[in-house]
Amino acid sequence: MLRIKVCGLSDSANAREILSLQPDFFGLNFYKRSPRYVVTEGKSWRFIKDFPGSIPTGIFVNAEASLILEKQEEYFLRAVQLHGNEAPELCDELRSSNLIVIKTFSISGKKDFEAIGRFQKKIDFCLFDSKTDLFGGSGKHFDRTLLKYYDHDIRFFLSGGISTEDVKEIKALKHPMFYGIDINSKFEWQPGKKDYSKIKKFIHDVHSTISRSA
Repeated sequence: MLRIKVCGLSDSANAREILSLQPDFFGLNFYKRSPRYVVTEGKSWRFIKDFPGSIPTGIFVNAEASLILEKQEEYFLRAVQLHGNEAPELCDELRSSNLIVIKTFSISGKKDFEAIGRFQKKIDFCLFDSKTDLFGGSGKHFDRTLLKYYDHDIRFFLSGGISTEDVKEIKALKHPMFYGIDINSKFEWQPGKKDYSKIKKFIHDVHSTISRSA
C-alpha cells in the first residue's frame, strides 16, 4: 500500500488531531528559517508515543549530527529527512543511530537524478521535490514525467505541491520504486497547521484507489 507522509506539523495540538488519521510518517521541521519550524518544546510532543503506527520524522537543512541526535532524543524521532547539501557520510552516521534516513533531491531535469548514486546504501528513501529557492513547502509541482529517468533501486516519496486533485495522477504512476506521497502546503490553513478534513479525504481517496505491495 502506498505510504502517506504528512510534513510540516509545527503545533502539537494540531499534530495530535492529524495523527488520529494514522499517516505512515509525519514531519517536524527543525529548520529555523522555515515558517513551519517547530517552536513548542519536546515535552509537549510526548503523545507521539500513543501513535506507534506513525513514524515521527525530523526535517533538517545542513544540520550537524549532534543537533539531529539531540532532537532525536527530545522529540522521539525515528526518521530524519535531510533537505540540504548533506554528505553521504552523515547519512551513514545517522543510520548507525537507528534512524531511517530520507534524503531530499530537488528535481527540474533528468540530470538531477545523477547525484543519487553517491547515496547508494547510505539512505533508506529518496524524496523528490520541486526545485525552488525554498527548502520544501513551495506548493509547486515538478514535471513528474521525469520519473521515467529514475533507475536507482532506492524507494522514493513523491512531493512537490501535491493536493487533493492529484489522486488520479498518483494512481497512474507505476514506477516500481514509488513508495509514498509527501503532503504539505496544500493541506494547511496556515503554515504548520494542517486541515484535518482535507487530509482525511486524501488518505481515504488514495487508499481506496491504490493498492501496492510493501
